[in-house]
Amino acid sequence: MLCTLFSRKAMKCYLLNVLELGKEPETIEELSLLMPVSRQEKLWKLKNEKAKLAHLGVGLLMSYAALLGETRGEPQRLSAHELVEGIHALLEMTEKQDAKELPDIRIEKKGKPYYCPPYEKLYFNASHSGDFIFFVVSDREVGCDLQIIEDRKPKASLAGKIMTAKELVRYEAVTGREQEGCFYEAWCKREALGKYTGDGVAGLLGKELSYLLQEKGLTVYIMRQYLDASWYYFAVCEKGKVE
Repeated sequence: MLCTLFSRKAMKCYLLNVLELGKEPETIEELSLLMPVSRQEKLWKLKNEKAKLAHLGVGLLMSYAALLGETRGEPQRLSAHELVEGIHALLEMTEKQDAKELPDIRIEKKGKPYYCPPYEKLYFNASHSGDFIFFVVSDREVGCDLQIIEDRKPKASLAGKIMTAKELVRYEAVTGREQEGCFYEAWCKREALGKYTGDGVAGLLGKELSYLLQEKGLTVYIMRQYLDASWYYFAVCEKGKVE
């Protein structure tokens, strides 16, 4: 279960282990028909099997979240079976009502994806790391990041590129888990903000974020959680502080 930190915000969060998709009775080809059409072509260009499962997982979560339409609620870890069966059930329900169908996605000029009508009032963002996908849907712009904590110590050279001088002083003054926390918090915060704006993380490296967040009225929430034998950091960027 995801930390309830995210349940108090204007968002609905989902978590999926991509490896479970490879164990579903339906083939990847069959499952791909349940995700947005615009994502299907790229799936077959991917050579790495895990990359295929991750791409498929994000696509299925796009469909599920749009069809369900919930933008608030308790964070939810979905099994692959629950996700696939949920999409089938929602499609069957909408067919009976002669209503919605599978969503499609458009990519805006900065590369950020959005739902096409009739789902354009929903916003989403996704991140993949390790075996998991972190997917967030909201009624407003949102950006998210997920990072698996590697066994090896974060490189000081990389920390120097990511952090401000102030952050780096703090990072170098501590060791072990506290130093690890400094590194991943600095990285995840920038990733979530870069994905919120669609501008990416490059322009945020080494930059002080507090003034930028304040100017734009944004907040980044960060948490750490243990999932299936690995530790992960989660970050979400959203407008304001909605409780």
